[in-house]
Amino acid sequence: GSFGEGWRLAFRDVDLQTDVSLTGREAAGVLGTFADGQRVFVTLPDGQRTAFTFAPQKHSIAGQTWYLPAFVAANDSGWSLEAPATPLQRAGSSYFDLVTGKGYNPANATATDYVLVAPDGTRYLIGDGEVREVAFSDGVRLLVSDSGIVASTGERVQFSLNHDGFIERVVASDGRQFLYDYDVQGRLVAVRDLEAARSLRYGYQEGALGRLAMVAGAAGGQLFDYGATAVAEQAITADLGSAITYLATPVSGHLAAGEKASFAFTLRQSELASTASASVYLGLIVDGSGGLLPQIPVLSGISPLASSVQGNRAFALYKLDRAGLTLIEVAAASAGSYQLSLFVAGDANRDGSADGNDAVLIAAASGLRSGDAGYTLALDADANGVIDSGDLQLLMQNTGFAPNRAPVVVAGAVRTHEDLDVSAPVASFVTDPEGDRSFFSIVGASHGTARLSGDGRSVIFAPEMGFVGTADFTIRADDGFGQTIQTIAVTISNAALTRIDFVERAWRLDLGEGRQIRLVGDFADQSGVALPASYVNLISTNAASGTIVADGRISAVGKGSGVIVAERGELRAATSFTVGTPTETVAAYVFGMGIDVYPGAVALLENGGLRQIVTSLAGQVDLTPASSGTRYFAGDDRVLSVSADGLITGKAAGSSTVTVINGGGEFVISASVEAPISGPAVLGSLGGIVEGADGSLVAVAAGALTGNTQVSIAPLTPAALPLAMPESMAMAGAFRLEIGDGKLATPVQLAIPTSGLAAGSKVVFMRYAEVPTPEGTMLPLWLQEETGVVGADGVARTSSPPYAGVAISGVYIAGVASDATFGQVRGRTYGTFPTGISDGGSSFATLSSLGGGSAIGAAFSLTSGFIMTALFGSRELQIISVPAQGLPQRTTLGVEIDPGKVSDYSIQVVNPYSPSTSPASEPFIAEARLVFHATASGDLAPFVEIKGDRFTYDNPPAPASAKDGSQISDLFVVFVAPDGRTYEVHPDAASSPTEVLVPVPQSLAIGTAKVYVRRPQVLSNNGAWNQLVGKESNRVQLSYDARYVFGGLSGNELLVIDSQSKDLAARIPLGGSFPAPRSVAISADNTRAYAALRYESSVAVVDTVALQQVDADGDLANGVSRVELLPGARPFWIVAGKGGKKAYVSDEVAGRIYVLDIDPSSGSYNKLVRTLDVAPAPSGLRGMAINANGTRLFVAAPEKVLFGASSGGDGRVFVIDVDEGSATYGDVLEVLAAGAEPYGVSATNDANVMLYTNRLSDSKGVVIVKGDVGNYTQT
Repeated sequence: GSFGEGWRLAFRDVDLQTDVSLTGREAAGVLGTFADGQRVFVTLPDGQRTAFTFAPQKHSIAGQTWYLPAFVAANDSGWSLEAPATPLQRAGSSYFDLVTGKGYNPANATATDYVLVAPDGTRYLIGDGEVREVAFSDGVRLLVSDSGIVASTGERVQFSLNHDGFIERVVASDGRQFLYDYDVQGRLVAVRDLEAARSLRYGYQEGALGRLAMVAGAAGGQLFDYGATAVAEQAITADLGSAITYLATPVSGHLAAGEKASFAFTLRQSELASTASASVYLGLIVDGSGGLLPQIPVLSGISPLASSVQGNRAFALYKLDRAGLTLIEVAAASAGSYQLSLFVAGDANRDGSADGNDAVLIAAASGLRSGDAGYTLALDADANGVIDSGDLQLLMQNTGFAPNRAPVVVAGAVRTHEDLDVSAPVASFVTDPEGDRSFFSIVGASHGTARLSGDGRSVIFAPEMGFVGTADFTIRADDGFGQTIQTIAVTISNAALTRIDFVERAWRLDLGEGRQIRLVGDFADQSGVALPASYVNLISTNAASGTIVADGRISAVGKGSGVIVAERGELRAATSFTVGTPTETVAAYVFGMGIDVYPGAVALLENGGLRQIVTSLAGQVDLTPASSGTRYFAGDDRVLSVSADGLITGKAAGSSTVTVINGGGEFVISASVEAPISGPAVLGSLGGIVEGADGSLVAVAAGALTGNTQVSIAPLTPAALPLAMPESMAMAGAFRLEIGDGKLATPVQLAIPTSGLAAGSKVVFMRYAEVPTPEGTMLPLWLQEETGVVGADGVARTSSPPYAGVAISGVYIAGVASDATFGQVRGRTYGTFPTGISDGGSSFATLSSLGGGSAIGAAFSLTSGFIMTALFGSRELQIISVPAQGLPQRTTLGVEIDPGKVSDYSIQVVNPYSPSTSPASEPFIAEARLVFHATASGDLAPFVEIKGDRFTYDNPPAPASAKDGSQISDLFVVFVAPDGRTYEVHPDAASSPTEVLVPVPQSLAIGTAKVYVRRPQVLSNNGAWNQLVGKESNRVQLSYDARYVFGGLSGNELLVIDSQSKDLAARIPLGGSFPAPRSVAISADNTRAYAALRYESSVAVVDTVALQQVDADGDLANGVSRVELLPGARPFWIVAGKGGKKAYVSDEVAGRIYVLDIDPSSGSYNKLVRTLDVAPAPSGLRGMAINANGTRLFVAAPEKVLFGASSGGDGRVFVIDVDEGSATYGDVLEVLAAGAEPYGVSATNDANVMLYTNRLSDSKGVVIVKGDVGNYTQT
């Protein structure tokens, strides 16, 4: 029942059973079919057990016959049983659903199985064998669930359940609390009225029946004697409670001749466990007066170890070896008064404990006899009249005994702010010395109101409106036996609120889901303060999708996206929410990839400083204007404002944020507004704004500098420039910028005064630099770093994207670039050789002359590409590439630049390898790239396209039989794996002597391989053409773009999305019948994807460049193999180590992590090399993530699963050492308690901050783990 074995909640626990035959598959929902005469047995709310017989009623209309369920009561109790009116058809004596054809059983219903109807018309709706609703005849309804009872009037009784599903606490609608305690056998042993501090305790018979033996309370109780035909009751005089009470307070009474008095007392489990013998030796003394001659006191069911009666005193010593309720009987042969005292044997000083102090006293009195000076009965534990070794032995048996004490409440202090409700964890000022479960109630409060939170673990104090100073509340702590009352001070501050934020951001909700919104705020005197929903104004911008309910929860009522806004005064926080998964293209990509926002941090001038936010999707789709759906929210209206289209305006000095939201994507910009400092000035990590002599400004965002750095901006005249201004550009300004050595983490913002330029004029900021040339000289030029726009005030302000921004010290010019005469050229460069470093950390520079003898350019790397502004018309671009060794190389590209537009080009940089000119020389590869071509079947497949020279050689002197190498089909294309293994492939038939097309072998990942060609050639050997050699070309390695996103589909494919075009790039088949790829990990070099195959105990390897599955063992003779795990393994999640050498796979059904070698140069490449055992993990392992520095693996281990059973304990997040240089590599370093079902784990860019979710606690959002081993905290 609801209250343990044998106890039930009368109107709820009906113990419904049937005599329908079992199927053996009840757990899967397959129930037996009802037939005529089947019986249903229930326990009625009044306690009677009755039965109802299944007797369906027949109905016929127009020749159609069906039956409706009906039941006949087995007696005339007046109760009836109904079932939903499901039309049935009869087959023999059995009944089946007329619509579905399934066997009929009322318990198959989706909601109500049966309705039990009382004689007065009250209806009890039964579902899953329990009453779920009570409908009274007067219209009042009660909804009944595991969490309590809710009346249609709004009144509520709350239930809390223990790990066994029994009710452990009831909170009445008036706030009174009742506690229920159970023993290890699931029997109810105590009920406590917390407010009245009264308890009822229950004792049970020993043995299989375990029937109720006694009920005891402060006012007495009953003892039950089960006879053959009746139960006799005997009154219990009183309940003496626990040792803290009965050892300190004797009990007195009066007995008539032959009368008995019965007393109950409780031995606590902690008391039993505290002694050296794990038992307690307890003494009882009855002193008579007024003529009473006591008999030996009796403990029910226990024989005394020692006893005596001497005149008007009776004594007995008992050994107790089990905790619980025990009965004492006191009897006398004659009438009179008595006093009953209890003591722990060996407690010589009667302080309630058995310890060393008692041993000293007994040893000092050893040998004393009754009547001797210094002899007391307290020293004589066995009351044999002499203090001897027996008394000392009894003390040794009881050594360590201490009475279980009431909870301790320390006079702690709570801090809050004016009008701010504060939640104070009770555990912060309440402890129980023995660790017993404690419950709490509020006694009173001053200058505010106090109440317990719904889970009883916190006190919520609401200050009196407008009150500032010291308030308090009084709390009662109770462990079921004793209680403590204490007053807690509450300090209420009037410090100002300075910031609001959400604990969880970017909410993803399922339709119908509800979650609690949690907020945090900073005050002038305290940071990170929890803010209740009542403290702010919560708004949903799309109530049709997500509505805010009264208790500060968001309820997902319709598919779509919106913004949750929290406001108080001039402060604001905002975060996105999405219900369901968006289907519109841009919204879907935003949902999956987020938004790109520039700048990430900003420093603004007070009283009008401006900065335009640029918002995009992967830099490709402009999302800046409000018309694109983007919304901007200022964090503090006093500090700054932001327009609908993202223009930030500085107002007053201070710090704030700007939150940018589009659909399910969001970004929070840190912003500071301040007055400028005259330069040069030293700035630190907080950044600042420095002003030059001409009013020029350089704004350094917080976090851009790592330490104190001198910053300055100084104007320059044209004569002071190291290189002339390009003649095609008008000068808008020139200056020297000093922002320290190296490159800043975040570009600075510039504001340069101009003269005579119209508002809206575009300028290009260029830095003087020198780049090496193939001739061995250094070429001076202006490198374009940034663009800007002139405002109405004549100031040119930087705008950055798509430019990288100004982040390096140097001499700069600002040139005017009108849309009428200038356009932009954007390019991506492909190379087939290692590159070195030139100016600004770049590997390449793009050059173009604008006239006047000055060149302009853009520095970039092989992977980033370039963008630059150039004069319109047909132009020649020069690409200067710097190889790892040797002189730079120059590639020339003709481009057509359209005014005001962007022109896109791809440039193939030639290999600087110097080929021989002899036709018989080794082949030469000039370029190689990956392409996709249609095969004979019409499918696209990956090929390597190789261009060069001397792929064939006719070998004129050789005879026809020795013309090896003269045909393109003779050529070998060789792929070399990092471990040295080679794979040879012949060219495709469409190849030519200068252009070879070869399919990418599945034996290796193409991004890890080096490629060369080998042309066979026969040489003359003393006139005999019999010496076959291979002429090998230079080796090249393909450049590749890490632009694909991989995801597992439910069957046997990987889905590949091109992150640049946003198109579906490929579906990669993984073979097998149903491998079910669930998780994908990408290698550190982005060349391979490892897909964990849930149902095939293995991991598939995928080439992320060629977009095909790779043979894990490199030997296609046995087919395309996978990385095999242990037999029966169920891989759930996979992560790749930061060093690119190992991958880790969690097992869904066992506490194991499989360690794979994914180092292509290793001898055990793509093999299982180790198994890490993780315990306890009763439900296997789930999500994993490695922290930012690659040293710690966090893995989720649920205690139960969503639809599984539970032992009631917590799940865990294991922290494992994955630092391969560590002596403890592979060891579990710490285990974090993580609720019932920890599921997903994510890393952040901070090695000491990790995130995980709990699938059975969605309302808690994301749990943040901070710290390191031995010092982790969770919020």
